[in-house]
Amino acid sequence: MRKCILVLLILSMALTVAFAEKAGTESEPPALTLEEIYQAARDASDAKDYARAAMYYELAADRGHAKSQNNLAYLYKEGLGVEQSNEKAMKYYQLAADQGLSTAQYNLGLEYDFGYSCEQSFEQALKYYQLAAEQGNVKAMHNLGAMYKNGDGVEQDYAKAMEYFQKALDGGFEFARVNIGLMYENGYGVEQSLEKAVECYRKAKDYGGEAAEAADAELDRLAEEGKILAYVIPDAHTDALNRLYMLNRASIAKMSIGDGPVYVIGHRSPDSDTVCSAIAYARLLTMLGYPASAAITQPVNPESAFILKTAGVETPPVLEDAAGKSLFLVDHSEYAQAVEGTEDAHIVGILDHHGVGTVSTGYQLVYEAKPIGATATIVWLDYLNYGLEIDKPTATLLLGAILSDTANLTGSTVTEADREAVASLVGLTDITDVQAFFRELHAEALSYEGMSSEEILFSDYKEYEASGVRFGIGLISAIDEEHARVLAERMKEVLPEGFKKAHVDLLFADVGIREGSEKTDFIIPCEGQSREYLETVFPKYDEYDGTSYIFRNGGLGRKSKFVPGLTEYLNAHPHE
Repeated sequence: MRKCILVLLILSMALTVAFAEKAGTESEPPALTLEEIYQAARDASDAKDYARAAMYYELAADRGHAKSQNNLAYLYKEGLGVEQSNEKAMKYYQLAADQGLSTAQYNLGLEYDFGYSCEQSFEQALKYYQLAAEQGNVKAMHNLGAMYKNGDGVEQDYAKAMEYFQKALDGGFEFARVNIGLMYENGYGVEQSLEKAVECYRKAKDYGGEAAEAADAELDRLAEEGKILAYVIPDAHTDALNRLYMLNRASIAKMSIGDGPVYVIGHRSPDSDTVCSAIAYARLLTMLGYPASAAITQPVNPESAFILKTAGVETPPVLEDAAGKSLFLVDHSEYAQAVEGTEDAHIVGILDHHGVGTVSTGYQLVYEAKPIGATATIVWLDYLNYGLEIDKPTATLLLGAILSDTANLTGSTVTEADREAVASLVGLTDITDVQAFFRELHAEALSYEGMSSEEILFSDYKEYEASGVRFGIGLISAIDEEHARVLAERMKEVLPEGFKKAHVDLLFADVGIREGSEKTDFIIPCEGQSREYLETVFPKYDEYDGTSYIFRNGGLGRKSKFVPGLTEYLNAHPHE
């Protein structure tokens, strides 16, 4: 299959009427920033006022705005709003590519590859595809694969072709699956397998879009050649299911991802649910064609490290400052829990199973919150709803996260969806004994060997805010009551120093024990206001031993009781 895929350049995303007015008149634009000029050009292009779009693009392009240079090149190439000029198209593509814009590098590669606006040069095409691919451009990866497959300007190398096709597919570019199918069909660099080829074509066909059209053509060809039976038209149920997948995918198509990439990231003091959900959801977004990568706020704890190792997945990099970046938040919606710089970041979406937090944005965003046991269960549901395949590593991550966050499905927030998720995910992994797996990860969660009291306090720590009062709760797991009391004493000693470092108004440590479905919490407040609020809001504790307020018979779960109760009280009694 010869590489194709022309660039889609003119995006549709309108701003408010107020900004449209700010854009000024056609003859005399006001003094706008480069981004505002660029947005004005996009708005004009959306309205098919290409002359006006070209004027704005050129204004920003001549001041060095790479995306404007790239889009202006397209207008010159197509003669939209300007006199058609291959020379100017190549000029502006080159300017944008020289600034490192991967889209422009890919477009320049296309021009040289096919000789659209210039003399054909495979050498130059290879150069610019490689530059774009190094920045994660999946279409460039795909076209590099095609060059090595066909021997265009390079020595034919099926192994490299397959490598690039697979990278493009792993990055979410479904069209690459059709070429992988052709590799299997013809035995190019792989063992010939018509079965695998047909499987690739049918998966691509089910995906939809250009990949489906190309795959359909290959299946029709094989049927005409008598190599397979004519492709069976799906029954009404399958048609309805595919339609549902497409509609679910379309529901997030207007997601405002900014300049990308989108960093999928959980809360500070990351637990297994936040780490594993971020990795799995980043993969989901990538499969849907969005440039996404997982990140964490701090190094992972021993339990998360165990799950990642079991899944064979690398630990995501730490993102220290999110200012100016595009974020998709998972497992939290509080600025107090978010990575540094979140208030100055572009929030693309939120996926959570807690209450509504303080994070806000003026943009439309993907917002999905459910009263459910784990964020990982929501991620699992989204894979189902979008019709996406869950591979073995992802299944292992999601399974570990759900078991961790629901305490092996015994927590008070567990739903039938959580139970079904575990039952489904197990079958996709190499794990044969779920209970043994949980015992291993739970043992890692209880392992505080070599950790200081302060590190234990902040190992699973979250901050919240209500009515101007900022409070933090550190969650610590204990094996039994004896162990819990030892940990409680350590927390009591370190809380004053932790209070200074956390910069909160109230600080608590919650040492929890779980035996089967029975939960007990030892709540240790920092002296002063923290103790007063605890006694006022939760007066029905079972015991006070001089260090801890002990809540038996279900405990005082941070997510289910502690945070909701304290938040409700603070909202009803605003801080003076």
